[in-house]
Amino acid sequence: MLDLSPYPPGQLVRDKEITAQQKCLPLTLLSTYKDKHFNINHPQPLYKNEGITVPRWINPSYGSMIACIEDRRSMYLLSGAKIIGHINDFKNIKNVNLRRKQYQKYEDNSHHINFAITILKAKIEQQILILRFYWRKFQNTDYMKNINLIPSLNTMRQCQLALDANKTIAELRGYEGKAAQEYFYSFAKLLNLQKFKRIPREKPCHINLLFDYAYAHLTKTISLLLLDRGFDIASGIIHAEDNTKPSMTLDCMEPLRPLVADRWVINILQSKVKNMYEEQDGQWGFSDKARRIVRLKWIDWMFSKRRNQIQHCIKLVNNIYNHYNYGENLQINVEQVR
Repeated sequence: MLDLSPYPPGQLVRDKEITAQQKCLPLTLLSTYKDKHFNINHPQPLYKNEGITVPRWINPSYGSMIACIEDRRSMYLLSGAKIIGHINDFKNIKNVNLRRKQYQKYEDNSHHINFAITILKAKIEQQILILRFYWRKFQNTDYMKNINLIPSLNTMRQCQLALDANKTIAELRGYEGKAAQEYFYSFAKLLNLQKFKRIPREKPCHINLLFDYAYAHLTKTISLLLLDRGFDIASGIIHAEDNTKPSMTLDCMEPLRPLVADRWVINILQSKVKNMYEEQDGQWGFSDKARRIVRLKWIDWMFSKRRNQIQHCIKLVNNIYNHYNYGENLQINVEQVR
């Protein structure tokens, strides 16, 4: 077992210069910063049946993972004395080829842009359909008589069209953020929510609490579906790769936020269950009574025959799997709301 713990923070990457005649896995430890006491291009020979132990602060690259997969070699990721992940037991792993293809696509910048554009265009289109649906649904209410969503919808459409002209993830996220701002501004108008502003994870009001709850449970659902298919859910494109969050899940669930999560929030707000929320030091939470009610409502929304929102999640993950594993064009279905 090659233990890399003594080395400074860096990346374990594949070194193509080492030849097969050396009978070792071609890996090199590269430092991410200059250190006069460390040889930046120091080859670490790995002999037959020898594994690798990698501490959490050394970030293994996708190239090194591909090399381990191809050589049937174990890699263990450690946090202190605890194993937090591993590449191991290749005879029983069904997703080796999928992981290899996923990591290879991660290195392809053109794939990054095309993937991000497809995901974000579908998300904005779904947001527009959601707003139009509830605008028609609530048009006869008194507070809707003087509300006009056309300027916001036009701005969102312009942001969607502008995605094709941008070539960096940061630029794409900028237009997506602008569209989201218009979306939540219109969302507040539709539900007659005074002074509502979407603030993730801080729970400054009960509406933000509901959004956080829905997005957290949607994240868990998509993560389980992706893991079941064999994906590495930390390999994100739109969201930065981070071993502390499921970045790929956050990428893939973007079109489902308005379709699945936001519609559930509207459903809860319209149910008007009393004594659901409690506030303490500016942070909102569910009351003891409401926790069970909200959980059952989410389960009914996702899995009952009448609601069956899980079908949208399964369809999305299947499309992404076919894209990575079989090379099919990525198609994200935009669902009409009824």
